[in-house]
Amino acid sequence: MFMDFMELMSVGLLHSVSGVFAKRVGLAKVARSFIETERCRRLWQTRTLENYGVLLGHYERYKGDVRIDRVDARWMDGFVEYLYSVAGLRNSTIQMLLQQHRAVMRWAKSEGYRVRDEALQYSAKLRSANCRSNVVALTREELRRLLDQEIGSSALEAVRDVFCFCCLTSLRYSDIKRLKWSNINDGWVEMTSQKTNEFLRIPLNTNAYNIIKRYAGRDMVLPVVSCVNYNRGLKKVARMAGLDRMVTHTWYVGPERHEEVRPLYEVISSHVGRKTFVTLALSVGMPVEVLCSFTGHRDSRQLKHYCDISREEQRRWGVTLGLQV
Repeated sequence: MFMDFMELMSVGLLHSVSGVFAKRVGLAKVARSFIETERCRRLWQTRTLENYGVLLGHYERYKGDVRIDRVDARWMDGFVEYLYSVAGLRNSTIQMLLQQHRAVMRWAKSEGYRVRDEALQYSAKLRSANCRSNVVALTREELRRLLDQEIGSSALEAVRDVFCFCCLTSLRYSDIKRLKWSNINDGWVEMTSQKTNEFLRIPLNTNAYNIIKRYAGRDMVLPVVSCVNYNRGLKKVARMAGLDRMVTHTWYVGPERHEEVRPLYEVISSHVGRKTFVTLALSVGMPVEVLCSFTGHRDSRQLKHYCDISREEQRRWGVTLGLQV
């Protein structure tokens, strides 16, 4: 009986030891397992899958495939330094990669891999460029100029209409691309956002309604082209409308600050439409809680840097009003 017991203990110990070593595998291998598992569970879009693929590539290029249980704060410090000094990535991109890294490590721990707490809780003190100078948005006058611009090309007019509809409703390009007439009910847009899965119910103002009336009779509300062609066409339309205000863009690569100044028509993109809605809404005093019901933001703190630019806009308009009195 004693020998049987000892044999069982030996077998159990071997299984336990082999289980521990099985969980001490390479970080890149764990990341691949994470990607394969979560892409199905979470129904990832192509862009998300590509982003995690980028992270996996950086794991493999930085000192090979380190064992996951050896990833500590020192390893992470070196990894971050590699990302900005060797890979040349901006701090904003590095922060996104670190957020994805933490998702990998949390999943690994839940699956029984040995993960150090310092790897789970790691955050780099990188200088951020998430400031109001980098929030590119149209002023009221610029939006009006774009709406009134004579274009002479049906393709470019469609690009202008899609962008202005974003500015007037806060909808993302990805949602307008899916917008059907069945989503328009009694002067409201009612749909579930593709990015956040949040249900949106947005009232159509006069300008927004006038835009979609031009395309009545179609299945899709607006004619949306590919994102690349859309952004290319948008720059052309903005140049026609004389949107040449100089815009300063600031970013950091590690500790180094970079800055460039370019005309608005060169930097305008699909993202500017939604940012324009938020900025103009705040500048006329829309309560943040109401604004969140338009945009689908769950937390008003996500609008903090928009609030800063809104105060700047209010100051500018205040000076203008003072000159007119």
